Amino acid sequence: MTVDRRINKSKTALKEALLILMENKDFNKITITDIVNISNLNRGTFYKHYQTKEELLGDLIEEVLEDLIRSYLCNFRIDC
Repeated sequence: MTVDRRINKSKTALKEALLILMENKDFNKITITDIVNISNLNRGTFYKHYQTKEELLGDLIEEVLEDLIRSYLCNFRIDC
């Protein structure tokens, strides 16, 4: 099953916005409003994909870990 490109684009924008905000602000002080303002999306789009900012952070961490594992395996030419 392929994921709609619009979904990928929205999720990427939300993750990038969260990263930008975390550079200058404590995670606990970041609001959904901050995230959607930076990502130029609306709250409805946020809630279509995530229930909380913690869920967004979890998705971001999972993506980073998957990339790290993939890079590690490719470094040893395993399942690249």
